[in-house]
This record gives sequence, structure tokens and C-alpha cells, in this order.
Amino acid sequence: MQLARHLARKHLVVLFGALVFCACSGPSCRDRERVSKVAPEELVKKAGPDRLVVDATWTLRRLVKAKGPAPEVVPPEIWGNSIRELKPIRVYRHGFNVVVVLKESDAVEEGIFIPAMQSSYIPTDGRDGFSLKHIERSIYSFKRRKSTPE
Repeated sequence: MQLARHLARKHLVVLFGALVFCACSGPSCRDRERVSKVAPEELVKKAGPDRLVVDATWTLRRLVKAKGPAPEVVPPEIWGNSIRELKPIRVYRHGFNVVVVLKESDAVEEGIFIPAMQSSYIPTDGRDGFSLKHIERSIYSFKRRKSTPE
């Protein structure tokens, strides 16, 4: 009986240790930063700027047609193919525009800002916390400081 309890306790300790190791072996525990190794300009060129704009537009249309209010964060199953190929950390909408997050730290997110075809929004550096750099067509790379809770 004591041997059975001892073995059960030993297995629990090993199992707990394995869970802690697995939970902390990802990038969030190593350096708290997720990184895309390829520059946004190269990714846009590879994906094709026209394809990205069309996929951003269709992504937003599918999001709007989904049942219920359109969420801020776009679920991966709605992403267009060229957006999916960028391997983003997260995709969210900013008005009727698509923001593709490729790199983030605790304070800053970076990636590609894609105005949809019907958007009347004119991207402006400094607006809504975006620091923008024109890449091609209507596509921009961006850095944006994450908002801190009050």
C-alpha cells in the first residue's frame, strides 16, 4: 500500500515537471517576444500586393457576413490565402482595414497594414498609434505601441 502511494506520488511529480517544462518551452517563456524573421517588404513582394488587398477585402466581407457582431480580432478560418501565407501572429480589423501582426513584444507590435478596397481611410503616420512606412500600392508596414491598461 505504501509502495503504491509512493509510486503514485512520484508519477505525479514527474507529470507536473513535464507539464511545467512544456508550458515554458515556447517563445513566450524564452524571450517574451514572437518574431517574424522576414521583413514586411519582402513578404508583400512575395505574396503580391494586389493579392493581399483583394484577400484583405474578402476577409473583411466574410467577417461582416458572419453571424453576430463582427469581432475585432479576425479568426484564422476567415483569413484569405495570401494573409495566411504570411504566417501572422494575429490579424485584426482597424475600421475597414486589415492589420496583420507579424512581430510583437510586450510593448510594440509590428506587421503589415492593408486598407481594403472600399475603405475611405487614408493611412496617416501617427494616427491611432500607428507608425507607417509605405511599401507598395496601398500597403504599409507598421509599428504600433500597445496600449497599457489604465
